[in-house]
Amino acid sequence: MAAPRRKVLMLHGHSQNANVMRNRTAAIRKLCPDIEFVYLNAPHILWPTDLPPERSSVNEARENEVISYESDTDSAPRAWWHITEMRSKCPGIQEGLRAVRDVLATNEFEGIFGFSQGASMAATVSAILERPYLFPEFTKNGVAIHPPLRFCVAVSGFVPPCSIGDIVFAASYNTPSLHILGRNDVVIREEDTIPLLKKSAAQAVEYHIGGHFVPNKRQWPKLFADFIQNPNDFAISPAVSSPASSVTAFDSDSSPASSITDLDLAPDEFHPKFDEVEELKVEPTDPRSRRFGEMKMPTPAALAQLMHPLPPPPQSHLHHPYPYYALAPAARQSAQTVADLQRQVSELQIFTSYYWHVIFFASFFLPHQWRLLLVLPVLLWVSGRRFFNLGSLSGSRSG
Repeated sequence: MAAPRRKVLMLHGHSQNANVMRNRTAAIRKLCPDIEFVYLNAPHILWPTDLPPERSSVNEARENEVISYESDTDSAPRAWWHITEMRSKCPGIQEGLRAVRDVLATNEFEGIFGFSQGASMAATVSAILERPYLFPEFTKNGVAIHPPLRFCVAVSGFVPPCSIGDIVFAASYNTPSLHILGRNDVVIREEDTIPLLKKSAAQAVEYHIGGHFVPNKRQWPKLFADFIQNPNDFAISPAVSSPASSVTAFDSDSSPASSITDLDLAPDEFHPKFDEVEELKVEPTDPRSRRFGEMKMPTPAALAQLMHPLPPPPQSHLHHPYPYYALAPAARQSAQTVADLQRQVSELQIFTSYYWHVIFFASFFLPHQWRLLLVLPVLLWVSGRRFFNLGSLSGSRSG
């Protein structure tokens, strides 16, 4: 009789589903043909009104793709618990734990693999199975429903920000764990993962240069497969206070960096090109915010060139066929001419105002034909002033 296949429980991220997780980890499955990967759907279906503007999932949660949830719930975005604005509570996490418990009660798994919110659930379940007495729902007749897991893979994991997380991670857990962090992940930042790393007694920490996704390029599927096949032979180090002191392999061979965004972008969807870069951490003003993370800046040499402007060009390059000092007299002459025109216009307005008043009163006593005699002097005076001004301007220009 053939031995039963080894099983690994796969937990997707927030606003994803089992199908999305299955597609994102296809390369890992190909390298582990003797292992059965069980993809579990989270219990909470997310509707368009449930998805925050800074949702952690990708295009599967677009509003134009969630119209037919009633007929096809497998394609609906889901969550292990609902995310609140305060990000300090986990409403619905009990239902998420029960969904995992029901699967553990009927199947035996060697390990668990989770991404983002699913990684948080994976680490939480791993710790609960070591101390099931803390949660009676994970026991039956006083006996644990499942033995402790052999391994846990947490990609962008974190401690659940609620009382359950405080209880579960009050002490460290010993399940061999592989923690994957994205250097450009602004959804689950490195600072968000540090509390989980401090509670992971047997851990291996790796970084990829991308954003919020499961890396699946080049050597990453092989790394996951090696750990899943032989977690005890993997380079496991004790818990550290900061992930910066642990192993950071695969940086040069990691998947292309994702865009710096709040969404979970797959590496196939955005491939910017980076040369030599240096990391600069930008802390948000609001600790609850997820709008900022790590930014990419130029190398010190390139930054020095940007900070120091180029020297001024030689003076010989500044000569112009019309230098500014030659234009200064013309500017002064233009200013004087404009002032004269303004004064003349004012005089003309005053004169015509009085003159038309005289014509108005005289029209009551003079015949109609005589009024033209009163208008002609004004026309001659205006024409004469205009002719005089044009002559003076042409003379000044010729001079």
